Amino acid sequence: MRQSWERDSAEIALDRAAVAKLLAPAFPGAAVTRFERVRGGLVNTNYRVVLAGRSAPVLLRIYQRDAIQGLKEAALIRRLESRVPVPELFYAAETNPVTGHAYSILSWIEGRRLDALAGEQLNSAGRALGAALANVHALKFDRFGFLGADLKLVHPIDLDRDGLLAYLEHSFVAGPGAARLGPELLSALRNFIEREGEKISPWPGAPCLVHGDCNGSNLLFRQGADGAWELAAILDWEFAFSGTPGFDFAHLLRPPLGQHAGFADAVAASYRDAGGALPPGWRTVARITDLFAWIDIASRPDAGANVIEDARNFIRAIIARQTTQSR
Repeated sequence: MRQSWERDSAEIALDRAAVAKLLAPAFPGAAVTRFERVRGGLVNTNYRVVLAGRSAPVLLRIYQRDAIQGLKEAALIRRLESRVPVPELFYAAETNPVTGHAYSILSWIEGRRLDALAGEQLNSAGRALGAALANVHALKFDRFGFLGADLKLVHPIDLDRDGLLAYLEHSFVAGPGAARLGPELLSALRNFIEREGEKISPWPGAPCLVHGDCNGSNLLFRQGADGAWELAAILDWEFAFSGTPGFDFAHLLRPPLGQHAGFADAVAASYRDAGGALPPGWRTVARITDLFAWIDIASRPDAGANVIEDARNFIRAIIARQTTQSR
């Protein structure tokens, strides 16, 4: 699905001298042997860099959306490195001397994307992922909301029916989201939230850290000596916030991952075994919770035509699926 999405902004082109200058705070004097842009992201620019005298490549990551989100990602990597596999953080700064953006220098992680696995490989990876998500969600907060660079709550939100309605109105009031959905779909969405929105409230436990962009491209795996697939790293923490586990499980229910029989069950079983709690009907709860994400995506000023069309289709599908089940 995301392979057809347009980038929000053009990638930043750097030459060898610029790459070396940005890496200097972590690797002073190191010669850049080879560097190449890493494809797949929708906003930031990422370079895989090989340095002379260093066998392992590094990742140069330039944050084009928001410096605060880049610093938040760096803070989360420091916080999570003893809990779940994440890249090693060598350096992070709010600005850089080449483009002015916030940036970080991370270890390069070798692995296969979750959405590149199939069959029993996917179920094996799901078992590793469930335990890791339980460890992520074990980090608790006092309230739901968005986090700042210091991981403190900077903007509280309500995650219930009224909160979802308020988020819809706030996101669409001054942006293009309402026009993109059109009056018929927007009315259906508003009516659906009023009718079914309370189903997102009962997720057990206190507000917790959620990744917020838990799709297959951000989850890397490698095969262990026993043949089982192990989590190599969870990448890209820019969208992390204080929410409910439903946000992360919702990503795993989207296609293509959600189309594989047994995958979601493997994640859920391992999640419970590791101490995570799932409410009855957690799939329904997660899918309705996913409306927060699709409302946000539909209202982004720079969203491309394919992104908008997918947002419309997913909103329609969530409404239709739940309406059918409720009859």
